[in-house]
Amino acid sequence: MAKPRPDKHNVVPLGEQQSKQPRGEAVRVKLLDAAEALLLEQDAHQLRLDDVLADADVARNTLYKHFKDLETLAEEALLRGFARNVELDAQAISGALGRCKSKGDFRQAMTAITRATQSADRAARRMLRIKLLAMAGSRPALLERVAAVQADMTERLAHEFRAAQEKGYVRSDFPARTAALFIQSYTIGRVLLDIEPHTKKDETDWINLIDQVMDLALLS
Repeated sequence: MAKPRPDKHNVVPLGEQQSKQPRGEAVRVKLLDAAEALLLEQDAHQLRLDDVLADADVARNTLYKHFKDLETLAEEALLRGFARNVELDAQAISGALGRCKSKGDFRQAMTAITRATQSADRAARRMLRIKLLAMAGSRPALLERVAAVQADMTERLAHEFRAAQEKGYVRSDFPARTAALFIQSYTIGRVLLDIEPHTKKDETDWINLIDQVMDLALLS
């Protein structure tokens, strides 16, 4: 069976963690990793079972021990990918809160985090979120699951903003949940720039605008 292709979109491989997981769970994660990487490059209806099996190095009958069918695997992979960047951003904010000694330090850290969230390298991951939202629009059961994941992600970020408010790094006269939604909304909005012809200056102007809004609305 073909070896998995090198990952180009930062799908976290199992690596050393695989040996620490029960075998069944390790195989399930391999299938999700493979499907998620492929879905970063194509739509769900283009996903081919043979490609997933080849990239995961898993036999066909093994897949059906973990997922009802390819469509179910695709949904699970999209849901996992949907939350991935938000969790990474929440971890980055949490790390900044642990390191920063002043409001100025935290402002600089948030500027760096903004540049990471808006980077061209994350374009495929931003689009993956749009793909899942589009798919969920015609699938009520999936939409309900997406809504639950979205609520969890918003609360995850809000938790970090509440911690920042307690330290005096972020304004306390607005709900932390609003800040969490704001951060996610401008990252989704970046997709509009991703899909249209644009220059490096357009990207810089976009990030500078976010910096100014963040500084005035949240960090001042």
